[in-house]
Amino acid sequence: MRIIKETTLALALTLSGCASFTQDQVAPVDLSALAAHVQQKNVYVRFEFGVGPLALIPKRVPQGNDRFQAQIKRTLEASGLFGRVSFDQADYKPGDYFLAITATMLSPESSSEIWMTLLSALTYTLIPAKTTDRYRMELVVVDPRGENLSSRSNEDGVDTWMGIWFLPMVGNTDNKAVQDTFDRQLQDLLRQSVSVLPAK
Repeated sequence: MRIIKETTLALALTLSGCASFTQDQVAPVDLSALAAHVQQKNVYVRFEFGVGPLALIPKRVPQGNDRFQAQIKRTLEASGLFGRVSFDQADYKPGDYFLAITATMLSPESSSEIWMTLLSALTYTLIPAKTTDRYRMELVVVDPRGENLSSRSNEDGVDTWMGIWFLPMVGNTDNKAVQDTFDRQLQDLLRQSVSVLPAK
């Protein structure tokens, strides 16, 4: 089933324009006001990216770690909530907090998406097709004593449309849409978790 989906998707992409749009289910958050009231503790961060159905343990994808880790670090640093942000365990010092961040692309097999993509390809993309990728992000905050202080999660998605009608919007790439989605998801999780951080 996945091979058919990937083959028809590749065929559609070669014949058409492709544009991705965020679903914006998670609203953007301004963390500057909250950052003014917390101590900027140093944090050691572990980020993992995976793919799989929600009901199963996702398959970890190291390439996803490489793709998104720098972005995750920028979002954490820009939040103003922390001091040093490091993904290197060698930098971990007593008194540092630990953040475990997991992002999972939920990929249920949708037969309707497969058939619509095939139909679009057969009509030379005159009939547009849409695929949807949903992303679940989880943030766990652990204090220097090893106590789990907070565990929060949220979900959002990216719609990708294929068809000749979307040629003027090819600048709306999947990479941009996913980056925007991850930024908003992580900011929202930080907002939910800020109450467990030490106050000034």
